[in-house]
Amino acid sequence: MQNWKENRYMRISVYAFFVVAASIVLLMLAQNVTKVMSWVSLFFDIISPFIWGFAFAYILNYPYTWLREMLDKIPKIGSKMSRSFKAAIAIILVYAVFIALVVLFFYAVVPQIVTAISDFVRILPTYIEGFNVWFQGFMYKYLERFDLSMDNIYDILTQAGERISGEFDFATVFNRAVDIVL
Repeated sequence: MQNWKENRYMRISVYAFFVVAASIVLLMLAQNVTKVMSWVSLFFDIISPFIWGFAFAYILNYPYTWLREMLDKIPKIGSKMSRSFKAAIAIILVYAVFIALVVLFFYAVVPQIVTAISDFVRILPTYIEGFNVWFQGFMYKYLERFDLSMDNIYDILTQAGERISGEFDFATVFNRAVDIVL
């Protein structure tokens, strides 16, 4: 008897089965998207501390290795300390430097960012007013050129909005998509 991998029709049948099974699974996932998203969110909530831990360990590994090697190179200290004591000192120094950098960042950079955002929010109305004046001058200049009024523009925009909202009605779009797929 032939092996199923050698039989062409059997191989096609197995592929067809997997395609149908995958389609059924995708359909069930699409029907229960809220449950699936809650499971995915729960999974990422559980695994995120591990991801953060691995990221910090990866980032802090290079300074730790460098410090441990530097402690080995100091002649009087390197020979008298045990390997685990040097590792402990290197870990403590790396964490101390990391915490100092984080504190420095929050102490020096964050207040400047807050100041810049508050200045931007304070000055934003003048920028908006300047843009409004420029845009009105721009519009009136081109409205006169094409012999249009603001009422005509308003009517055109209203009609375009109604047409777009009529065309993109969800039921209409869904029915068209189903028709196209069928």
